[in-house]
Amino acid sequence: MLTCRRLAGLTGALLLSASLVACTTAPEDDDGPPAAVVEPAEEPSDDGEVADPVEDAEPVGGAPSPDACDDIRMVEDRQYAGAALSGCISALLVAWGTGREYMDDGDFVATVEFVYTEDVRSFDVEMDGDVSGRLRVIGTDSWFDRGAGWEPDDTMGPLYAALSDPAALFEIMLPDSTWTVQPERELISLPNGDDVEAWAVTLDEGYALEEMEVEAWTLWFADDLTPVGNSGTSAMWGVSATTTQILYDLGDEDIVIEPPV
Repeated sequence: MLTCRRLAGLTGALLLSASLVACTTAPEDDDGPPAAVVEPAEEPSDDGEVADPVEDAEPVGGAPSPDACDDIRMVEDRQYAGAALSGCISALLVAWGTGREYMDDGDFVATVEFVYTEDVRSFDVEMDGDVSGRLRVIGTDSWFDRGAGWEPDDTMGPLYAALSDPAALFEIMLPDSTWTVQPERELISLPNGDDVEAWAVTLDEGYALEEMEVEAWTLWFADDLTPVGNSGTSAMWGVSATTTQILYDLGDEDIVIEPPV
């Protein structure tokens, strides 16, 4: 049986994947991707010259660099619009193409493998909570295995699919919300055994979407903008829940998702 807490989370996921799409779509801009909202005052260097924080923080490594991330850099105190960050994250997930996710909201734990293309999101979920079993989603098709074999599922499947989709939470980022890069990095331990000193980018002020209140949210990025995960707290009908996602093994070519039946 679904708890009130889980129902609130699922309803938020449904809103996220359907009625909120129009609210979270960034406007078209012929000049390129959404840019930063505010740039902090530049501090003079020791020799009196003003440093350029964007150039000083050029991404490194072999991560993809989609156009939607051209104006995003992990620079202390720099602020960005939700539209710019969500556009960058979505483009990065498609550019990586595959990966894994660990998700925990206190009542529900899941391990996800995902495959993204420009047109289709697919993922395979091992879940443990008020509903346990295995979920597989390919585009708009979903199947559930609760222990007795795979069956098509067009009721709870799509709701849990929205909740388990690694990109789904980023789609409720209000376009004109502001987010700030924090000075202190956080050590994030990934399920594959790697550790990442991640930049924390926090929501400056909570906001409401339909019946859901987004209260607090932190995004984590590596130096090269690889999304490491996020942790956010939201409330619906007076019930508050915190969901944490950790992303890892991005670009793993061994991840393949096919219909189970």
